[in-house]
Amino acid sequence: MVNDPEYDLSLAEVKLEAYDFTYEGQPIQPRVIDVINTVGYHPGIEWNFDIQYKNNDAPGIGKVIIKPKSSSIYFGKKEIEFTIRDKSGNVPTVDPNKPHVNANLKSVSIKLNRQEYNPDDAITATAVVNPNTLTGLRYEWEVTDGKYLKKLGINQPKITINADKIYNGKQLKLTVFYKEEEVFNATQLIITNKILPDAPTVNPPPAINPNPDAKPPVVNPNPNPLPQPTPPTTPIEPNPNPIVPPSRPDPQPEATIQDVRFEVKPQYFEGETIEIVAITKFDRQPKTTVTYTWYLNGEQLSSSQSPTLTIPAKLEYDNADLFVSAEHNNKKISSEHKTINVVKKDESISTSNQKGFDSQNIIMISAISAGVVLLGLTIALIIRKFKR
Repeated sequence: MVNDPEYDLSLAEVKLEAYDFTYEGQPIQPRVIDVINTVGYHPGIEWNFDIQYKNNDAPGIGKVIIKPKSSSIYFGKKEIEFTIRDKSGNVPTVDPNKPHVNANLKSVSIKLNRQEYNPDDAITATAVVNPNTLTGLRYEWEVTDGKYLKKLGINQPKITINADKIYNGKQLKLTVFYKEEEVFNATQLIITNKILPDAPTVNPPPAINPNPDAKPPVVNPNPNPLPQPTPPTTPIEPNPNPIVPPSRPDPQPEATIQDVRFEVKPQYFEGETIEIVAITKFDRQPKTTVTYTWYLNGEQLSSSQSPTLTIPAKLEYDNADLFVSAEHNNKKISSEHKTINVVKKDESISTSNQKGFDSQNIIMISAISAGVVLLGLTIALIIRKFKR
């Protein structure tokens, strides 16, 4: 359920295979062996979470970062620190203001191919990194003027763009990253402030009169004649009963999902098909579809808009934990957890035969007992008769 502490990864307990390592020249990647949420449940790690590492390629303090997958019902993130020692067993102290990943980087600047550009020219910019022996760098180029910002999306130390007029007066900014940590920002350089302006508009020369001896046109002797009176008009009276179009009712908001549940049979036989239907409850009739995600032992089985789960009955599913998550209109809720019981078909038949055999034995013993009692009464009557 949304914002349920049970699914908050930041509140969960995460266990690593170890927390102290010795650096041997390769990145250290401790394995996550368990995740325990606030109610003691162990969700499947492979199905629910993505695992990343940080500061794990040199002696110091590394981090394991765990985030939920997009298909998981969990939210938040968890970071766990671990120690990386050098071969002498020491842990170097790292200045937080000078991360060790850029300790050797001196400067970053931008070199342009020209100093001025026409609107259709090509601007070639090259990143100059000092020293230039570092590898694994990532480059992020942007065009900005403080308010306007456009990311060019080119991860290369050398780029070529057109000197478009929209870049006039803008600045080119370069940020260099090393292993996803910001290393250095290049000095912002104005790249297109010298774009040549468009050619000015030239007015055409005045037309030459082809007949200079022609008589001038007759000029109206009365340039300001008196205005002519206009006939009176009958004013239009407003309609006392105007037709007002009917107002449309406000559209009803989308329905809100309130509950999801399902039922399972007491037991399933190995080899048959398990078919379970999720039932959702809304405060009104929904307009859009619902996405159902089924989980078995914390691992996702399926995700679709069908409320029906169909899986084969396997013995490995015996005593398995099952629940469903329903998502509608950006709201997600989960059902209660239920247990599936799967048994072998021959074991069930054997149990039934044993019960039938026991019933037959009871009937037979009862009949024998009744016969013995009846025989005893008969003998007693015969003896009593001879005594008389």
